[in-house]
Amino acid sequence: MRIRSYRRHSAAALALAGLVLTAAGCNGDSNAGPEPLPSSSSTSPSSPATSPTPAPTGWESEFTDDQLAQYQEALGHWEDYEREAAPLWADPKPSPETLKFFTSFFYNEDLIQNRLEQYAQAEVVIEGLPNVLWSKALSISGMSVTIRQCVDPATVRVTQHGQVIPNSDTPILREIDLSIPEGQADYLIQQIHDPSWGRKEQPCAA
Repeated sequence: MRIRSYRRHSAAALALAGLVLTAAGCNGDSNAGPEPLPSSSSTSPSSPATSPTPAPTGWESEFTDDQLAQYQEALGHWEDYEREAAPLWADPKPSPETLKFFTSFFYNEDLIQNRLEQYAQAEVVIEGLPNVLWSKALSISGMSVTIRQCVDPATVRVTQHGQVIPNSDTPILREIDLSIPEGQADYLIQQIHDPSWGRKEQPCAA
């Protein structure tokens, strides 16, 4: 597919500021800036955990076949981003190429590039991806899709200067807003809602 400072405690806060790289975007507000980023664990990436609650069922009946196809497309774009971006956060080295990469996934690529620069300067390294226990469409309207996921951060390891930064060991909910800009064909990540950006931590069982 297309390639779509720092004291110790402050850098630790940065590292804990993300289970996933985030970007707030559009929603008709050109001044809205994305919000950033990835995740951490007090141990090495481990085996996927068992879901603390059964995956939601029957939600597909709330949407049409066309809407479910939109959801699958948006979800695929998000999964592509997480997979392809993992090496960047495991070895943060901002460059014109990383900015180009972020441009193909986010409405506000500069914010994400800036976060990569912060991580490089603070020697913060994120290894692994959170284990997605389940995903569902929360809303599908026009060309916009909101995805809700239950994620287990235990499979992600964050270090600063080689020291592990502890992270929550409880699977939590996150939501990802994606939409297709006018005149374009591909989804872009608009915003991610999780505890790293002010959302109260919400266990998946809630």
